[in-house]
Amino acid sequence: MRRIRYEPFLEAYLIMENGELYSVLPADIKEILEEIPDAIIVKNLEYPKETFSAPIKVQIQVTNFCNLRCKTCAVFSGDNKIMPPQMTHKQIMTLLERSADVGVLNIEWSGGEPLFRKGFWTFVKYAEELGFAQNLLTNGLCFSDKNIECLHVFFRIQISLDGVGETFNQIVNRDAWRLFTRSINLIREKELNIVIATVLQEKNVDRLGEIIEFCAVHNFKKIRISPQVPIGRSKFISWTEYCAIINRFRDKLPDLKRYAEDCNIELDTFLEKKICDDETVKDVLRIVSPGGYSFLYIDAVGDIFPFPFLNQPSWRLGSCLSDNLSEIWLSSDILNKIRQQTYQNTGCGKCRYECSFADRSLVFGFTGKIDGPALPHIECKERR
Repeated sequence: MRRIRYEPFLEAYLIMENGELYSVLPADIKEILEEIPDAIIVKNLEYPKETFSAPIKVQIQVTNFCNLRCKTCAVFSGDNKIMPPQMTHKQIMTLLERSADVGVLNIEWSGGEPLFRKGFWTFVKYAEELGFAQNLLTNGLCFSDKNIECLHVFFRIQISLDGVGETFNQIVNRDAWRLFTRSINLIREKELNIVIATVLQEKNVDRLGEIIEFCAVHNFKKIRISPQVPIGRSKFISWTEYCAIINRFRDKLPDLKRYAEDCNIELDTFLEKKICDDETVKDVLRIVSPGGYSFLYIDAVGDIFPFPFLNQPSWRLGSCLSDNLSEIWLSSDILNKIRQQTYQNTGCGKCRYECSFADRSLVFGFTGKIDGPALPHIECKERR
């Protein structure tokens, strides 16, 4: 089954294929449907100004339980003794049904560690039956002979890896490196689309080459390096400390890029801005900060937020257990405030770059304001 949505904002149909989103003009949809006889079409009529009629992606935190306690965790996972009650099995199944009804195309599973959640593979199977594209965010410690054959349902699996060997143990606050490598060895030959996700921080900024080497040995072809966001356990990082880490990374980046290229690995970093040449995107900030435009986050108790990094009580939009998902998307004052932020009014001007320094989560983390100006960086030619 494939889920297709008519999007009135674009006056086109949206289809997700292997994690990529495609738009199809109404004149061409009949031909597409002949190739996808079991397709289900959802047609939305209303949409917020200059915004999709419903989320494209919903990230569901199926549990906050985790077997690690990473120093940069945005959601304090690993504090397992103080967890509030999580959504029940039935509530998550109902959430999937309601997401399908409003035209969500992609379910992203997160935690904690989602593979720890009892009944997780039942959720995945049901999401597949409903026609969702699915991807997984995991710490990589829980692969086993019992679940590795189920992993092919995900178009992408993102594995967190912030260090190698003892650096790994220090960052995750557990002597778990051997367990991690044993788990990773189970999937290295499984032809899965693996992305290694690394959070840049003081403990690893000088040891990123070790992560590249590890990926080369294990046949992982992409590493995504992101900045440390000052929320969760990282909330005390200062702007001065943040900049110092970034500047050290900037100096090392050319050599790291060459090393990664020699290893046939794509190194995706937040310092490298890409020009958005898709003219249907009127404001590129919507790509940089998808929360409220194409993305919603639902935590383990069912509370709804614009984005995982905007998960504080002041950003709570409602509960999927009691509130209507579509009504929240269309009418939330919080989402409307977020949608008013553009490159034109954040200090970047008419910028066509996908620039992480303008990300609203990062701006809020350092300034306490969602409408604060984009964060300064060396390459930016626009005035701050």
